[in-house]
Amino acid sequence: MSSGRASDGFDTVIVPDFSGKASVTFEARTLYFLASWLEFSKATSAFPLHLACIGEPPDSVKRLAERAQARISRHEPAAKNLGVYANKLRGFEAPLETKRILLLDVDMIVLGDITRLASQVPADAISAAPSHSAIILPEMWDELHAKLGTPKPTARIADFHDSLSVAGDAIYPSFNSGAIHAPATSALPALWTEHLAILGELRPRFNEILKPLNMSATDEPAFATAVYELVRRGVPFAPLPDVYNGRWRHLYRREPRIEDFVVFHMTSSFAYGTTLADKLAPTALGYQKKLIRRYGKRWLLRSRSHTREAFRYLLPAAWELRKLQPVLRTLHAKHVAPVVP
Repeated sequence: MSSGRASDGFDTVIVPDFSGKASVTFEARTLYFLASWLEFSKATSAFPLHLACIGEPPDSVKRLAERAQARISRHEPAAKNLGVYANKLRGFEAPLETKRILLLDVDMIVLGDITRLASQVPADAISAAPSHSAIILPEMWDELHAKLGTPKPTARIADFHDSLSVAGDAIYPSFNSGAIHAPATSALPALWTEHLAILGELRPRFNEILKPLNMSATDEPAFATAVYELVRRGVPFAPLPDVYNGRWRHLYRREPRIEDFVVFHMTSSFAYGTTLADKLAPTALGYQKKLIRRYGKRWLLRSRSHTREAFRYLLPAAWELRKLQPVLRTLHAKHVAPVVP
């Protein structure tokens, strides 16, 4: 943990991609993110919001961004060899106005006072939340570090399942890249890009092995190795509190609860249906379906009693999600519907 003092504020950046086939999905996600920012963030001028857009944003996004006083910048897609998730690094190129950045995935919604993070994470520290389970296989970490020419960390972190009654194994210290805090002048983006290029050489073979395991080599292995290398060089690191990157496994544990989250990571949200109207429907049902599929593909592999653990974890998690229904309806009625033709 760093002893650096918190600054007055930070820039929050999301990177929607309006250049490809997923442009309508990104439009829906961006609209709900902006709506939630307007409704819940309590952000002042000390906490600027940026949309670092890949491609030209649609008029609906421009209208709601203006209401949210969000700055829009336009960027080229990242090099293809870096992988499909590398576009998020364009967020570091946004015209930042403070000395620190909070880089968020677009498939997130703000549910509370985001300004509190300024006093909870040191201004000079990189901060991210730990992975909840292994993101690649142990031997793949060995090969990646060998390619990078960097030492491996000897420490391990607990699998999230250890916090429940489901056994998990200690895992390589990796992080979820959906919410990242860093100093504006951090060496992180340059080093992360270098590591992504190396990972890109290994990814096709890694993914052939990982696909049957419902895993893939995303941007996160390179993020982990970059963070570890920077920490080894003396850069401060601070764990990001769970409430700033609430994820689906938190719903199983019900700690934090939906009402505690400041930022909730609705992975793959607002992707159901084919039209913008379909995707903007103010419901969490699509995310609930995702939750059930993930339970089947990942959770049951560890389960000792499918029935008991479904009642203990899956049903309460689905019930927790019901709390989002009135929130999404409010966001849609107050902020989203008025900007969509």
